[in-house]
Amino acid sequence: MAHIDLVKEEEKWVQQISHSVFAAAGQKGEGGHQDSWNQTYTVESKKELSDLKAKIDDLQKEIKDKEATIKGILDDQQAKLQIQRELDAENESYEEQLRDFLQRKNTELQKEAEEQKSKIHKNDLIIIEYDTKLKVQEQKIGELERQLHEKQTEINDADKERKLTMKNMEDKKQKEKDLAEDLYKKGEEVQALQRKLNETEKQRQVCHKQVGDLEEKHSAVLKEIGEKRKEIDKMTSQSEVNIKGYQEQLSNKDKEINNFLKQVTELEGKVKQLEAELLNSGEANSKRFNKLQTEFINVDKERLKLLADQEELVKENNILQNSVKTAKKEAEDKERDHVEIEQKLKAQLSSVLNEIKSPKDINSGMEHVLDISTAVNEVLRYLKKSSNETKELREKLAKAEERCLIDGREIEDKDSKFSKDLEDVNKKVSELEEQLNNAQSQCQIEVSEKIKFEQELGTTKQALAEKRDLEDQISKRQAEEVKLKEQNESLKNKINRLEGEVTTLKKEYGQVQSSGCQLQKKLNEVEKDREKEKDKAASKDVQIADKDRVVQELQNKLHETRKKLQDEEAKSQAEAKSYSEQLKMGEDEQEVLEKQITSLTAEVHRLTKELTEARAQASQHQTSEKTPRRPLNLQTRGIIQESKDKVRAIHRKARQIL
Repeated sequence: MAHIDLVKEEEKWVQQISHSVFAAAGQKGEGGHQDSWNQTYTVESKKELSDLKAKIDDLQKEIKDKEATIKGILDDQQAKLQIQRELDAENESYEEQLRDFLQRKNTELQKEAEEQKSKIHKNDLIIIEYDTKLKVQEQKIGELERQLHEKQTEINDADKERKLTMKNMEDKKQKEKDLAEDLYKKGEEVQALQRKLNETEKQRQVCHKQVGDLEEKHSAVLKEIGEKRKEIDKMTSQSEVNIKGYQEQLSNKDKEINNFLKQVTELEGKVKQLEAELLNSGEANSKRFNKLQTEFINVDKERLKLLADQEELVKENNILQNSVKTAKKEAEDKERDHVEIEQKLKAQLSSVLNEIKSPKDINSGMEHVLDISTAVNEVLRYLKKSSNETKELREKLAKAEERCLIDGREIEDKDSKFSKDLEDVNKKVSELEEQLNNAQSQCQIEVSEKIKFEQELGTTKQALAEKRDLEDQISKRQAEEVKLKEQNESLKNKINRLEGEVTTLKKEYGQVQSSGCQLQKKLNEVEKDREKEKDKAASKDVQIADKDRVVQELQNKLHETRKKLQDEEAKSQAEAKSYSEQLKMGEDEQEVLEKQITSLTAEVHRLTKELTEARAQASQHQTSEKTPRRPLNLQTRGIIQESKDKVRAIHRKARQIL
């Protein structure tokens, strides 16, 4: 800035000098014309005039050439302006297309987000409905368990009292079967509800995945917005509003997930309570099962003992029946012997009587009678003896029959008692078997329910683990979003800083360019002769061309740096690692630009030195021309006019360049 102020002061000083020279030349020309025009006009003045005319012709030719070059430059500038306008129009159309695309994309994403919100709300309502149904089913199961417990208490009371009939037992069996079927149906309904709950949970996970996809799409859109941030600065506010809306949606989703986790913890507590109840009921059933097994074993022992007693009684009865049969056979044999003996005796008596009726010999008859009487006496003794034996046998037979009747009655009593005991034992065994079957079925049902609850607990734990993983992923994504936002803000700050530096460079470049033009004017004004003027003009043209080239290079580099910065901004959101390298490249280019700026400032210093030298020469020239004659005034007037024309041409060229 100090150099620029110095150049401005020098320009003002040169303008003052030119005005003073013009004024002095005008005054001196008029005075000389009035006083001594004819006196001072010599041959030398004619030569000087011819030389000045030749110089003027040459300068006019140079001016025409420069005007032709200026026209070419103007045509090039107009073509460039036309191309720039076309590029601006294409850029505006591209910006409009990009705005329309982003608006459509944003509306589509909003619609998708609203649809996902509605789906999630519907799924939440379905989950709440299934939860209420599960609670109702749990209440029904609890009521059925209470009824089953009451029935078990009734069965225990019936076992204690043993006054229920088989019909009541069958009714109870039927009721227990109905209850078991109801329990099985309720269990199936609970499983169906659990499956539906799992399906809704899967749908919820799918919805969360879709939300994640939407977040990824949102991040992609944010990247696109970041890449085209310079072109669509008006859309950044809308994107930030969308980001806030999505963050609010994410916070709402987090709240819903927390509520669902609370419900899951409550379900876990209920599951633990049910597990404890199942364990308690399992222990009670196992104790009852062991008690029933011991009772069944004792009853089975009694049944075996009664069967052994029955077998012994049957054996005794068989022995008594055999003894009765043998006694009956002996009595029948003796009766047959008695009948045969009586028949024999009757025959002998009849024969004796016949012999008595017709006795041939009394003596022989008497002997024979004696023999017969002895035989009869023997027979009578034998009959008495046999009658006594038969009486004894009859008495024994009567006693045996009485004993057999008594034993038969006892056996019948024992048999009836045994049959009753056997029926009671069979009833008790059947009851115990039914109780065992019921206990086994109950144990199986409880085991199956326990397995189901364990499976449900496993699924709930798995779902909890998945929910925790999703929460971790969501927190990681939020942290990544925060990091990306911070990086984006830092990049924005750096880009703004670089843009400010670029604007300052542009300003300095414009100031340097203007100072160069002014220096060119001053140097053209203080040229002494044509050769120096040609050399200086050529050198100035070369310098201007070099400066234009340097300026073009700087502009190209600025465009390249802008493009690189834009690419760097786009890549920084996708690849944060490559940003440092690109930043180093930008810093290197910035250092190069700073070096170029320092070189330009050095050149400006050099030109200022030349300007000071030219100013000193101009001051010397002014002092030497304080009392000139008319030819000197014409010379100075021509030089000043030539320098003015050159300055005007350079001004036009500078305006075209700017």
